[in-house]
Amino acid sequence: GHAKLDIPRTVGAAAGKFSPLDVGQASHLGFHEYLLDLSATRYLELTGSHDPIPADQTLLLMVGRGTSDPTALAELRQFVRLRARRTPVGGVKTCFLAMAEPLLERALTEAAGSTFRRVVVQPHLLFHGELLLKLREQVEQIARRYPDKQWLLTAHLGPHPLLLDAMVDL
Repeated sequence: GHAKLDIPRTVGAAAGKFSPLDVGQASHLGFHEYLLDLSATRYLELTGSHDPIPADQTLLLMVGRGTSDPTALAELRQFVRLRARRTPVGGVKTCFLAMAEPLLERALTEAAGSTFRRVVVQPHLLFHGELLLKLREQVEQIARRYPDKQWLLTAHLGPHPLLLDAMVDL
Protein backbone atom coordinates (compact mmCIF):
# COMPACT_ATOMS: atom_id res chain seq x y z
CA GLY A 1 0.00 0.00 0.00
CA HIS A 2 2.82 2.41 0.78
CA ALA A 3 4.66 1.87 -2.51
CA LYS A 4 1.52 1.91 -4.66
CA LEU A 5 -0.56 4.59 -2.91
CA ASP A 6 0.98 6.56 -0.06
CA ILE A 7 4.38 7.32 -1.53
CA PRO A 8 3.14 8.27 -5.03
CA ARG A 9 0.58 10.59 -3.40
CA THR A 10 3.29 12.22 -1.27
CA VAL A 11 5.69 12.50 -4.20
CA GLY A 12 2.93 14.07 -6.29
CA ALA A 13 2.20 16.62 -3.57
CA ALA A 14 5.92 17.44 -3.29
CA ALA A 15 6.20 17.82 -7.05
CA GLY A 16 3.37 20.35 -6.96
CA LYS A 17 5.07 22.40 -4.25
CA PHE A 18 8.48 22.37 -5.91
CA SER A 19 7.45 22.66 -9.55
CA PRO A 20 10.80 23.90 -10.91
CA LEU A 21 12.42 20.71 -9.57
CA ASP A 22 12.14 17.35 -11.29
CA VAL A 23 10.55 15.20 -8.56
CA GLY A 24 9.93 11.51 -9.11
CA GLN A 25 9.70 8.18 -7.39
CA ALA A 26 12.23 5.41 -7.89
CA SER A 27 11.05 1.84 -8.08
CA HIS A 28 10.84 -0.08 -4.80
CA LEU A 29 13.79 -2.14 -3.60
CA GLY A 30 12.11 -5.49 -4.20
CA PHE A 31 14.76 -8.18 -4.31
CA HIS A 32 17.65 -5.99 -5.38
CA GLU A 33 21.01 -7.81 -5.19
CA TYR A 34 22.36 -5.39 -2.58
CA LEU A 35 19.28 -5.90 -0.40
CA LEU A 36 19.76 -9.67 -0.64
CA ASP A 37 23.41 -9.15 0.34
CA LEU A 38 22.38 -6.96 3.29
CA SER A 39 19.89 -9.55 4.51
CA ALA A 40 22.57 -12.26 4.34
CA THR A 41 25.01 -9.95 6.12
CA ARG A 42 22.59 -9.40 9.02
CA TYR A 43 22.19 -13.17 9.34
CA LEU A 44 25.94 -13.84 9.30
CA GLU A 45 26.68 -11.01 11.75
CA LEU A 46 24.48 -12.73 14.32
CA THR A 47 25.04 -16.42 13.71
CA GLY A 48 28.81 -16.06 13.59
CA SER A 49 28.83 -14.79 17.16
CA HIS A 50 26.90 -17.73 18.69
CA ASP A 51 27.51 -21.40 19.37
CA PRO A 52 28.01 -23.17 16.09
CA ILE A 53 25.02 -25.22 15.08
CA PRO A 54 25.10 -26.96 11.69
CA ALA A 55 23.20 -25.24 8.89
CA ASP A 56 20.97 -28.28 8.38
CA GLN A 57 19.74 -27.87 11.96
CA THR A 58 18.88 -24.19 11.48
CA LEU A 59 15.51 -22.77 10.46
CA LEU A 60 15.43 -19.29 8.94
CA LEU A 61 12.16 -17.56 9.73
CA MET A 62 11.88 -14.41 7.60
CA VAL A 63 9.31 -11.95 8.93
CA GLY A 64 7.62 -9.40 6.70
CA ARG A 65 5.30 -6.57 7.66
CA GLY A 66 2.32 -8.08 5.86
CA THR A 67 -0.15 -6.69 3.37
CA SER A 68 -3.33 -7.63 1.54
CA ASP A 69 -1.59 -7.08 -1.81
CA PRO A 70 -0.95 -10.52 -3.38
CA THR A 71 1.78 -9.14 -5.65
CA ALA A 72 3.73 -7.79 -2.67
CA LEU A 73 3.32 -11.08 -0.78
CA ALA A 74 4.58 -13.05 -3.77
CA GLU A 75 7.52 -10.70 -4.10
CA LEU A 76 8.55 -11.21 -0.47
CA ARG A 77 8.29 -14.97 -0.87
CA GLN A 78 10.53 -14.73 -3.95
CA PHE A 79 12.97 -12.56 -1.97
CA VAL A 80 13.10 -15.22 0.75
CA ARG A 81 13.76 -17.99 -1.81
CA LEU A 82 16.62 -16.01 -3.33
CA ARG A 83 17.92 -14.99 0.09
CA ALA A 84 17.98 -18.57 1.43
CA ARG A 85 20.54 -19.48 -1.26
CA ARG A 86 23.04 -17.02 0.24
CA THR A 87 23.24 -18.59 3.69
CA PRO A 88 22.57 -22.32 3.70
CA VAL A 89 19.96 -23.44 6.23
CA GLY A 90 18.00 -26.61 6.88
CA GLY A 91 14.69 -24.89 6.35
CA VAL A 92 13.17 -21.53 5.57
CA LYS A 93 9.73 -20.08 6.24
CA THR A 94 8.11 -16.75 5.53
CA CYS A 95 5.64 -15.21 7.96
CA PHE A 96 4.07 -11.84 8.64
CA LEU A 97 3.38 -9.44 11.49
CA ALA A 98 -0.12 -8.54 10.21
CA MET A 99 -2.62 -8.86 7.37
CA ALA A 100 -1.20 -12.05 5.81
CA GLU A 101 -0.75 -15.71 6.68
CA PRO A 102 0.99 -17.28 8.34
CA LEU A 103 1.23 -14.80 11.17
CA LEU A 104 4.40 -14.64 13.24
CA GLU A 105 2.82 -16.22 16.32
CA ARG A 106 1.81 -19.34 14.40
CA ALA A 107 5.19 -19.58 12.67
CA LEU A 108 7.01 -19.33 16.00
CA THR A 109 4.82 -22.06 17.51
CA GLU A 110 5.47 -24.32 14.51
CA ALA A 111 9.21 -23.62 14.77
CA ALA A 112 9.11 -24.53 18.45
CA GLY A 113 7.61 -27.91 17.57
CA SER A 114 10.09 -28.57 14.79
CA THR A 115 13.25 -30.67 14.97
CA PHE A 116 15.49 -27.67 14.23
CA ARG A 117 17.93 -26.87 17.03
CA ARG A 118 18.31 -23.22 16.02
CA VAL A 119 15.68 -20.76 14.84
CA VAL A 120 16.95 -17.53 13.31
CA VAL A 121 14.19 -14.95 13.13
CA GLN A 122 15.00 -12.24 10.62
CA PRO A 123 12.87 -9.11 10.24
CA HIS A 124 12.53 -7.91 6.67
CA LEU A 125 12.03 -4.35 7.88
CA LEU A 126 13.94 -1.21 6.98
CA PHE A 127 13.23 0.78 10.13
CA HIS A 128 13.33 0.35 13.87
CA GLY A 129 9.96 0.99 15.48
CA GLU A 130 6.87 -0.54 17.07
CA LEU A 131 6.77 -3.51 14.71
CA LEU A 132 10.33 -4.47 15.56
CA LEU A 133 9.65 -4.10 19.28
CA LYS A 134 6.57 -6.34 18.96
CA LEU A 135 8.63 -8.90 17.06
CA ARG A 136 11.38 -8.88 19.69
CA GLU A 137 8.81 -9.43 22.48
CA GLN A 138 7.30 -12.43 20.72
CA VAL A 139 10.70 -14.03 20.10
CA GLU A 140 11.70 -13.50 23.74
CA GLN A 141 8.44 -15.09 24.93
CA ILE A 142 8.82 -18.18 22.75
CA ALA A 143 12.48 -18.52 23.77
CA ARG A 144 11.45 -18.59 27.44
CA ARG A 145 8.80 -21.24 26.74
CA TYR A 146 11.12 -23.40 24.59
CA PRO A 147 14.64 -23.05 25.99
CA ASP A 148 15.77 -26.29 24.32
CA LYS A 149 16.23 -24.37 21.06
CA GLN A 150 18.59 -21.55 20.26
CA TRP A 151 16.41 -18.56 19.31
CA LEU A 152 18.19 -15.72 17.53
CA LEU A 153 16.77 -12.44 16.27
CA THR A 154 18.85 -10.63 13.67
CA ALA A 155 19.06 -6.89 13.30
CA HIS A 156 16.57 -5.32 10.92
CA LEU A 157 17.87 -4.24 7.53
CA GLY A 158 18.29 -0.69 8.76
CA PRO A 159 21.00 1.77 7.87
CA HIS A 160 23.92 0.15 6.08
CA PRO A 161 26.17 0.96 3.09
CA LEU A 162 24.54 -1.88 1.11
CA LEU A 163 21.12 -0.26 1.57
CA LEU A 164 22.51 3.04 0.32
CA ASP A 165 24.10 1.27 -2.64
CA ALA A 166 20.74 -0.30 -3.52
CA MET A 167 18.98 3.04 -3.31
CA VAL A 168 21.57 4.77 -5.50
CA ASP A 169 21.44 1.91 -7.99
CA LEU A 170 17.69 2.32 -8.52
